[in-house]
Amino acid sequence: MTRIGAPFLTVLILATGLSLLMTPSGLMTRASAAMQEDDADGIDRIVLRNGRVIEGKILSETDSVVEILVIVGGISAPTTYPRSEVLSIERNVETDTTIPAPASTTKSDSRAETATPRNSNSPDGKRVYVMNLKGDLGRDVTVTPLQRAFDDAISYEPEVIIVKMDCGSAAEGFDGMWTAEDLGPIIEKVIDDGWRVVFWIKRAQAGAAFLPLVSPEIIFMSDGRLGGVGDLSDFNIGDEVVNLKQISLRIGHAEGFAITGGYDPRLIRAMALEEEWLAVKIVGGQPQYITWEPRPEDGEGWTILTDDGKGKNKDKFSFDGNDVLTLNADWARRLNVADAVVDLLDDLIFELNIGRDYTIVEGRADKILSDWSDRIERAIDQFQRLQRDFQEAGQGSASMGRRINILKQMRGLLSANAEVLDPNGAQRAQIDIQIEQLRQQIRRANQRDR
Repeated sequence: MTRIGAPFLTVLILATGLSLLMTPSGLMTRASAAMQEDDADGIDRIVLRNGRVIEGKILSETDSVVEILVIVGGISAPTTYPRSEVLSIERNVETDTTIPAPASTTKSDSRAETATPRNSNSPDGKRVYVMNLKGDLGRDVTVTPLQRAFDDAISYEPEVIIVKMDCGSAAEGFDGMWTAEDLGPIIEKVIDDGWRVVFWIKRAQAGAAFLPLVSPEIIFMSDGRLGGVGDLSDFNIGDEVVNLKQISLRIGHAEGFAITGGYDPRLIRAMALEEEWLAVKIVGGQPQYITWEPRPEDGEGWTILTDDGKGKNKDKFSFDGNDVLTLNADWARRLNVADAVVDLLDDLIFELNIGRDYTIVEGRADKILSDWSDRIERAIDQFQRLQRDFQEAGQGSASMGRRINILKQMRGLLSANAEVLDPNGAQRAQIDIQIEQLRQQIRRANQRDR
């Protein structure tokens, strides 16, 4: 039997363009050309099959992908979408929207501005709901408990939902992003429905680093860190062209988190790709970026956040140097990712301008999440015990019935906890094959004994 490990997420290989892997200068040239089109032509609009609407300037189209310069809340970034996900395309839509130059970006408050506030007017003051996300996304935090936790939070009609986060990812490295992508829509809907959601970061590592970016409000603890996803450059399935397409696909999905919350997508690329240069200069309190090693003609005052990770620039230990970007509290604040850095809940509430008249809600979110985590832990322990029992049952014909019963128990355990233990059904399919093989052995043994 195969030991239970981190959830395996099957990723459909989509034919995507290579535009996101262009050199910085080439990318900027195409983006600039799109931005210089006549404003009278309006913007282009892509409607995805999931209902999401993307606005910007289409840069290129093929039979397999559409590349568009996305414009969200003052940020523009080229992003590629598989043609299979596109429902319709509208060109030159009349609008007052103009495309900003991408040289300097500021954090967008567009979602907070467009959402209808649902502030509490309870007699006991404004309600503040705090939930703790701990453990690993994909195991301790999955769709079911997170949805239940937010349902409970909303039932109290709070002024703000504070998500205190100390999480890694069950799937290591960049591919933990797929788990965050399953969870993101839950939080996006809560925000779009008018509820205020603030992430308070202790640790957001690997795939968990993407989840807070769906919210326009992030606060760091003084020792908080967000990142640890920089293994995408190592992606290799044996075909260079497919590798490039898959890297482009993953980057496009990850940049969607940043665009949703109003953060600069270049931070995502620096977190994910070892060869990605990113240097910053703070001008007037706002970060300006270049995606190459600073040159004399670029002027002074640049700080290198990430280098190309090659030769003398290669870090000895992953994530300890600057081959990839991991944000600490200081840089998160300076780059406008974090709105503030605080360690105490009272200080956090002060930063959120809640005032002194508030009540901390004693909700059920923490119990919902901890009960789920405990249940999964028990299921894994039980499954491993059954694996040992299966191996110790022996190989003789007398033990075949017992082995089948153990396999059935294992299958039932997987079915009851499929969201974590067997999301794609592969473990259960393997067990079904083993059960059938044992049944055939029993039938053959019975025929020999007649």
